[in-house]
Amino acid sequence: MYQGRNHFARFALHGMLLAFLWLGLSTNLFGDSLLTLHSLWSHAHGRFDKSAAEVVTCLPQQGRVYVTNADENCIDVLHLRTGELISRWDLSRMGRPKGLAACDEFIAVAVGAAQKTNNGKLLFLDPASGDVLEQLEVGATPDMVCISPDQKTVLVANEGEPSENYDIDPSGTISLVRWRGIGQKPELQAVDFESFNPHRDQLIAQGIRICGPSKKHDDRWATVAEDLEPEYIAVAPDGKQAWITLQENNAIAMLDIRSRKITRIFTCGLKNHGQRGNGLDVSDRDGSDRDEEIKIEPAPIWGLYQPDAIATMEADGQIYLLTADEGDPRDYRGHSEVKNAGTTKIPTAISKQDQERLSRLEVSVSKVDRLQYPDRLLSFGGRSFSIRSTDGTLVFDSGDRLEQELARRWPAHFNSNHDRLVEMDDRSRKRGPEPEGITVGKVGDRTLAFIALERASVIAIYDVTDPTRPALLNMISGREASSSKANAPNKQDLGPETMAFIPASHSPTGKPLLLVAFEVSGTTRLYEVRGGGLLASS
Repeated sequence: MYQGRNHFARFALHGMLLAFLWLGLSTNLFGDSLLTLHSLWSHAHGRFDKSAAEVVTCLPQQGRVYVTNADENCIDVLHLRTGELISRWDLSRMGRPKGLAACDEFIAVAVGAAQKTNNGKLLFLDPASGDVLEQLEVGATPDMVCISPDQKTVLVANEGEPSENYDIDPSGTISLVRWRGIGQKPELQAVDFESFNPHRDQLIAQGIRICGPSKKHDDRWATVAEDLEPEYIAVAPDGKQAWITLQENNAIAMLDIRSRKITRIFTCGLKNHGQRGNGLDVSDRDGSDRDEEIKIEPAPIWGLYQPDAIATMEADGQIYLLTADEGDPRDYRGHSEVKNAGTTKIPTAISKQDQERLSRLEVSVSKVDRLQYPDRLLSFGGRSFSIRSTDGTLVFDSGDRLEQELARRWPAHFNSNHDRLVEMDDRSRKRGPEPEGITVGKVGDRTLAFIALERASVIAIYDVTDPTRPALLNMISGREASSSKANAPNKQDLGPETMAFIPASHSPTGKPLLLVAFEVSGTTRLYEVRGGGLLASS
């Protein structure tokens, strides 16, 4: 167990020595036996903490990388081999670019309105010139964009976030756009959740969080359609179905692309942090001297998974859903569902000792959660990644492994924020390392999952070939992105937001590649996936 700040120096030194030993063994003695990410280049897009690199995608056969740059309201186009800026496509007249996806005929860009509760746009851009081929109006707060495997259907998650005062709460929707070719108007259809409005009570009983307020309805509650907030989309390999994370609602929706209907919504359930292997660090002041201490233990807490990114994979003829379980409470000026446990009514079953330990942890004070689970404290996020069958059944949860590994490898950075000033343990009371992004790729005969830990600024690599028994292969820290002067602030990659995997068959180096957009540092980095004995059949 690592001690607090007053005793931290010797343990930090010990941790650094272990880290250097680990690095030396992995790169020298073991050669290619340890799978790792080798940096090929990095590109700095703009100012720090201005979302200058948020969403990254790539057309490897054209040698181009595309990155949304919200600092300049543009798309930056980079050379895949060198990372050099080829061009910058100005979208300032259109709005702020949010989502991005690429295929051979077009680049699809979701653009938010100046007032976020208004409808946004979906732009189709020429991949070479950036010229606008088509533009369509989509729903409010368009965020994630993806393209079906046949490159004919574009899907947009329109989150429909409320205004800060909660006077306006647009419905969350999915825009389905059929691409008909250059020169032909795309076919647009909005898929909504209106048919679920009469079933609000049943959905809540199933564990789906429909808990937002409303000032325009007599019962003072938002409708199901208003409350659901589509976050991220993953399409089945055959392109027939898609799954949409509803992060704030702790749920996933299933979309039948052919019939263009939401066929079901299922809850992600609760994570029992009281079980061994599901522990967490619950406080930034859990040391004996009321200072920081790394203390990952089971606790009488139930976690709302609240997944952000979602990806699909296929194994033995079955499709599986992989999610990064970040967590995200509603915390607006007009409505907040989060408080420190010490300022709320704690269930009597929780001991006095545990009450004190949990006092600084952020928990839900939503009326719906309190009515549904009167004897439980609910925290936000799973602090893990998980794998589910297509009906929502949990197949695997990484438990507390991510937090445990962060403590072991980088104790000085443990649960720190994704900024230049490292304050160890300051995110423990919130959502820990915050797994946000996830992508899947084939390396040789293995299937790998790459999980971006937003606050920790770390990429975790798992072998998920057997989705019931994933294995952690390695973790790469953005704070150590540069081998020389690794601690220089401008050399650090902070806040990984999105990733794009490039298989060896499409890679200019002949080896698998991983692109990562780091939102806080405003950098994009290209890694080559090396080692692990997994490349023999690539």
